[in-house]
Amino acid sequence: MGRRVVVIEDSEQLRTLIKMALSGIAEVRTAKSLVEAWNQLGDAFAPELVITDFDLGESTGQDGLSVAEAFRDRFPAIPILVTTGTSIQHPRLARLLELPGVTLLQKPFDPDELCAVVERL
Repeated sequence: MGRRVVVIEDSEQLRTLIKMALSGIAEVRTAKSLVEAWNQLGDAFAPELVITDFDLGESTGQDGLSVAEAFRDRFPAIPILVTTGTSIQHPRLARLLELPGVTLLQKPFDPDELCAVVERL
């Protein structure tokens, strides 16, 4: 089926869009928060790529940096694609981009652009 990808995005609409865009090239699991992602992974689904929104909303108490650090602890070599509409001048986003294996994709993006980036990672 392709790569195993976990998508963490607080917007249901964007989660659906990303899953549909990647459906031909990846097996995708989606979650609105890091906790929900951990609950969905289990032993049978070890992701090969993480896609996370940088700004996950105040209700989650998380952002892309906390998601990336958590996945790095559990899967040290996993590539992480961060989607954001936030300026790269944001201090936490700048810290996130210093982590190895992190790629940034600015919003808005189109499905073809997303697929191209995922295939490169």
